[in-house]
Amino acid sequence: MLLTNPRITGGRALHPEAGADQEVLDLSSLVAFLRRSAPITLMSLLICVGLGLAYIAFIPARYTARTTLLLDVKKPRAVQDQDAIPTNVAELGYIESQVVVLQSSTIMERVVEKLSLTDDGEFNGALESRSAWARICPPQWMACPRPVADDHEARLRSAVDHMRQLVVVQRIGASQVIEINVTMHDKIKAAAIANAMVDSYMDAQSASANRLTREAITWLEQRIEDLRKQALEADRHLQEFKNGNAGPVDPTRRAFMLRELLSTSENQQALYQGFLSRYAQTAQQLSFPLSDVRVLTAATPPTTRSGPSNLALLAISGMSGLLLGLAIAAVRERLDQSIWTADDLERTAGLPCLGAFPPIIASRRSEQARKPRHGVHPVPSGFEPAWMREVLRRPNSDYSRAIGLLLAKFETQMKNSGSAVIGVARIGDDPRQCAIASNLALLAASVGRNVLLVDADCRGAHLTRSFSPNASVGALGVAASAGSIGKVVVRDDATGLAFLPCRPQESGEDTDAPATSPDWIAHVIAQARLIYALVIVDLPGSLESADLYRAVDAIDDLVLVFKAGEVTPALIAEPARALRGFEDHITGLVLTDAGRGRSG
Repeated sequence: MLLTNPRITGGRALHPEAGADQEVLDLSSLVAFLRRSAPITLMSLLICVGLGLAYIAFIPARYTARTTLLLDVKKPRAVQDQDAIPTNVAELGYIESQVVVLQSSTIMERVVEKLSLTDDGEFNGALESRSAWARICPPQWMACPRPVADDHEARLRSAVDHMRQLVVVQRIGASQVIEINVTMHDKIKAAAIANAMVDSYMDAQSASANRLTREAITWLEQRIEDLRKQALEADRHLQEFKNGNAGPVDPTRRAFMLRELLSTSENQQALYQGFLSRYAQTAQQLSFPLSDVRVLTAATPPTTRSGPSNLALLAISGMSGLLLGLAIAAVRERLDQSIWTADDLERTAGLPCLGAFPPIIASRRSEQARKPRHGVHPVPSGFEPAWMREVLRRPNSDYSRAIGLLLAKFETQMKNSGSAVIGVARIGDDPRQCAIASNLALLAASVGRNVLLVDADCRGAHLTRSFSPNASVGALGVAASAGSIGKVVVRDDATGLAFLPCRPQESGEDTDAPATSPDWIAHVIAQARLIYALVIVDLPGSLESADLYRAVDAIDDLVLVFKAGEVTPALIAEPARALRGFEDHITGLVLTDAGRGRSG
């Protein structure tokens, strides 16, 4: 709360408990925010989509080569022991183990060696290309990427590590099928690597099986030789016993020992024949070409790209642009302390907002109005005299209706006193804010009120340049008794409005001339009260002006005009300091250009 009129609020702010950053989130405020953030969001969207298009244009496409394997673990071999076939319980673990085997360093090293990937620039050249940066980047400063040492083992490890990032091996559902995916920019090389992985896996499986078989054969040969010796030894003992050269003389005991030796000899022969049969079976399995692994689909160079997806990339870019734009707009609004709405102005200043006026639509006369005429100050850039007559030019516009509501509020007060002196002081440097005073006076005159419009801003004299650009005597002359109001006022032909000009000061004139009569505005107002029922005074725009400070006491109702988007709490604090002690004269505030910013 910066300004408080005890006459209106009883010494209290209109919203004593409302915080400056308290906001009501409803649909209208959301729509208003989206409308305000549209330019930033659109720009962010275009930038992000442009970056996405540039990425699509300059980043090469990726292709995925696929191959599938069938692990037929239940398929019996011609010479395989049926008991060795995996059961349903062990099948899951076996297939998952083969997925890990396919991604092992052993398989990938075989692929690298087979395709000579250690000499491929994609697998090792990237590190070498950074060697120049590594030379200018001392390791004492930062951990820089260093080129791999020029030896086969180091290049092999580097190629294997890079290959791991390109290969994905997975089991398809709960089946016995394993899929190998290789994603690269070179689709031919991707297919070659996928097929090489299958070949290397099958070769490794075959080599492992053959190695195990050879080890088994070696063990069987040693065991068979031992069993052969044991069988021969048992047969020799049996023959010696039969010949009667050994054993007891008792017939019963001899018969028992004979049966025992015969059983031992037969068991040794059976065991020997069993191992001999297994040996032949194992030797046959070593030369049998059938494998448990079958290639269902060999990898071929893909015809369609797997990434990046142009549609997905553009969608992500667009969504990122929208979110980034909204985030920037939200941060900007949070940091921006500008006031855009009448509610914010009331809450910050602690005074009622008498009206929120939309921007005035420019006309074709704007450029013509800016052209200087002989002997007259040029109209400031962005200032259009036609705006001074908006209520006559466009009586049904939103701006004109807002002027009508403002006039109705003052006429209610005039019923009690019979007359009123209204001072309009703009807070800011925009001369278009003078249109509030001129349109208010024109509307009052058009409905038959006896109105005088006084231009008390001798330094700017914006009203004078619009209504009476050739004036030679004005309010200063009246205050200095050089003439009466009746002789100096200019009548508007359309409405009969009486206008008291203030002759613009040329660059060579004494800018301190008004200071020779410090109370000249009060003298003019005192004379005007005797003739006119309603006096509207356009006061100097600068709050530091001594003319404004001395004129406040002679004014019944002071209206401060702020421009939406340019008014801040700091700017509101300026009239609070300049008008301290004259709070009773401040009737309310007016907000111009409302609706072009946060008000949506």
